[in-house]
Amino acid sequence: MMELPAPFPSRITSPPADRIARFLQHVDRQLAHGCEIWVYGSAAVSLYLADERSEEGFTDDIDVGAEEPIFIDAMDIDSGVVDPPLEFRKHPIEQWLVHPDWRDTCVDVSTLLGLQRLQVMILHPLDLIVTKLERAESRDIEDCTRLARRYSLDGAEAARRLDEAAECYALSERVVSQVEYSFEAVFERKPDIRRLL
Repeated sequence: MMELPAPFPSRITSPPADRIARFLQHVDRQLAHGCEIWVYGSAAVSLYLADERSEEGFTDDIDVGAEEPIFIDAMDIDSGVVDPPLEFRKHPIEQWLVHPDWRDTCVDVSTLLGLQRLQVMILHPLDLIVTKLERAESRDIEDCTRLARRYSLDGAEAARRLDEAAECYALSERVVSQVEYSFEAVFERKPDIRRLL
């Protein structure tokens, strides 16, 4: 079991996280019963950096990788409750390179967000980084770098988590090249996943 990240935010001061919180509070008020969602992507990064004063990290969607029970499609959600508008984007987390026990290491941010019925779980920072490595886009590398710096994430631990995830993933030359590029940009060393091709 991985340790929970520290120092974890105790309050929200960053505009990107505040916008996400207000949108999720709006959704929370509409729920008739409890619901749990698992969030990843840039929205999760913004929540990990919620107590910073940075304007960096605005996103136009909240990536939902899983939900119990299914509710998003049936809800009439006013995406314009925040400006710019936000919306849910549903894609299974497993479409990305991710550790098979990702659910066991998620962090509950419902209290930070002031939610009553909606339970919001976000990927552990290491798993969040692993999901973003494959994309190799500048925004994803920047997100990974900010998380690694904020939570003093060790390159060796990240490489271990990446290796374990890669053993359960259909790797291709393209994926390996993108992951190597991103990992080196964040941790200044190359991972050893090419051997799994």
